[in-house]
Amino acid sequence: MTPEFVPKELKTTIFVLSFIVLWSCHHKTQIPIIFLADASRSTVSKFDPVSSKASQLASAQGFVWRIAVDPVNKKLFWSNVDHNFVMSSDLDGSNLDTVIFVTYPQGIALDPQKQWIYISEAGTPLILRSSYDGTKVDTLVTDQIYDVDDIRLDAINNLLFYVDLGSESIGKLDIESRKNTTLIVGKEVNPISLEIDVQKQIINWGDND
Repeated sequence: MTPEFVPKELKTTIFVLSFIVLWSCHHKTQIPIIFLADASRSTVSKFDPVSSKASQLASAQGFVWRIAVDPVNKKLFWSNVDHNFVMSSDLDGSNLDTVIFVTYPQGIALDPQKQWIYISEAGTPLILRSSYDGTKVDTLVTDQIYDVDDIRLDAINNLLFYVDLGSESIGKLDIESRKNTTLIVGKEVNPISLEIDVQKQIINWGDND
């Protein structure tokens, strides 16, 4: 699926699985910058909707699944599901680095203050976290879930929300206690993507049905 904001000349070649909107301040005006994971061309790109200019930041060397932006430390992360690693770069595509090798990494979420990256593994109940440089790795979940894809972090309350494709549900993990809770499940719900509003305590999701 290609979002409507993508320029017409890219719509025939781009297959966007994940995009992030980063708002930057320029002369006291909020300017949106959109980062795109293009699975069809295995690239990570940046699109300026004001100027309608798109620029490739990095070649992902495989199937790009999810991306995440850290505006505090000015870093960009993405998961490469078929080459089994999570990559990072600066927001301009420089300083490209392999953070950690994970079997089929899917969802990623960031804690900019503590510099943790949270990662889900495709087709398994595994959720882990790694330091930005990959030197520290902590396993959070190894059971009770089936196939976690999209994940979102509530760093204020130390909670991780996730979409479980295997059980067609949305769950919540208390990172401190490691308690896992199913929040939404049912025959009429088939979530594939997730967003949370921490202040309003609202969960929004994209449904596959």
